[in-house]
Amino acid sequence: MSDENILAVIPARGGSKGVTRKNLRKLDGLSLLAWSIQEAQQSQLVDRVLVSTEDAELADEAQAFGAEVHHRPMHLATDTARTIEVVHDIVACEHQRVTHIIQLQPTSPFRTAADIDAALELLMSSTAPSVVSVCKAAKSPHLLFQLGEKQNLTSALPFPHKMSRRQDMDQYYELNGAIYAARVDWLANRDSFLAKETLAYVMPSERSLDIDTELDLKVAEALVGYIRRDR
Repeated sequence: MSDENILAVIPARGGSKGVTRKNLRKLDGLSLLAWSIQEAQQSQLVDRVLVSTEDAELADEAQAFGAEVHHRPMHLATDTARTIEVVHDIVACEHQRVTHIIQLQPTSPFRTAADIDAALELLMSSTAPSVVSVCKAAKSPHLLFQLGEKQNLTSALPFPHKMSRRQDMDQYYELNGAIYAARVDWLANRDSFLAKETLAYVMPSERSLDIDTELDLKVAEALVGYIRRDR
């Protein structure tokens, strides 16, 4: 893989609605941003680790842990800006030097360097343009409903014929947000890491926690000892 140049991008916006200053919140003594930086640095395949931020405090934190900083334009730091636009901004600057890009969000602190390498190996050993991380869905979509105006239930999907036990249902998977990896030449002209040719890297549920709320952070604090012992 000596001809490959792999850039890990960690998008870290200063603003956050669900958890204030989320990317700087501490978990077992480390900021969420630092968790992702350290695992990316321990990867055997990642060549560079770059944090994209518009926030001076986050930039200082990134540099303190040895990451490069890409100063994000303010129009890409709004509540409505999409992360793929941030990645495109970086690709435009780095395209000639980077063959693969892997996006690692700070809100997935339990993703490991081994996960990063396994996802990259899956990508580079295949002809697929991209790989994304998933975990087993907690519930089948057949068990999901919408509520009508009169609180009546409408199934999201038709219930399988003659199937009443959850154990008998097909297994479904959901994006866990921990890893998005792609070939740069392909991604430069795409609006998403996802395509019909995208491969899935399956992660266990305990490493798939995505911190979006204060409750998620409490769950992470409860799990961190177990996660540390398991590494």
